[in-house]
Amino acid sequence: MAQDNEFENWEQINRRLQRTPGLPFSDLLPAEMVARVLAELKITYRERIYTPTVTLWMFLSQVLSPDHSCRDAVARLSAWRESQGLPPCSSDTTSYCDARQRLPLEFIKRLFYETSRKEEQNADRSWLWKGRHVKIADGTTVTMPDTGANQAVFPQRRNQARGVGFPIARVMMVLSLATGNVLDLATGPMRGKKTGENRVCSKFTGLIVTR
Repeated sequence: MAQDNEFENWEQINRRLQRTPGLPFSDLLPAEMVARVLAELKITYRERIYTPTVTLWMFLSQVLSPDHSCRDAVARLSAWRESQGLPPCSSDTTSYCDARQRLPLEFIKRLFYETSRKEEQNADRSWLWKGRHVKIADGTTVTMPDTGANQAVFPQRRNQARGVGFPIARVMMVLSLATGNVLDLATGPMRGKKTGENRVCSKFTGLIVTR
């Protein structure tokens, strides 16, 4: 997308995707590519309306939509099915919500890495620094619901009394200087031995190498 819309910033791209009826991510994430990743991960599913491919297209459109509701996502699906000459689907959102919960995390991560790496490999030479693909490491922290399971993996700070703090995760990213894409991402606890940024960086997948 970056090369086709060289002078568009993120806000412009976001607005254009919001205005596009149906499921605009069906063009950005082709069904053939998604099917290949599903096959490589040996993920099987029934041929129904809410396949992993369609559900992912809907979910991404829902995230960008000003409405953010499941009802709007299903309405987008109906418009897309009509454009494809397919019979309409029910306006009930239950099946979509169930299908979204079934999306495997590894499937989403794999598509994320592949699309980022593809963009990096196809980056215009003028975007590179002296012909090199420069990567930048950066980090942040995020909090999450205060549950026993989350606290066990991502404990809160010691100076916070139990019950008044939230589990904290450290997040490290590798960013492309050329495209601005996140090429890799890893998480780890914020507290404890060997939980610094360097330790979290050791969890990177290795997909950031660009020839």
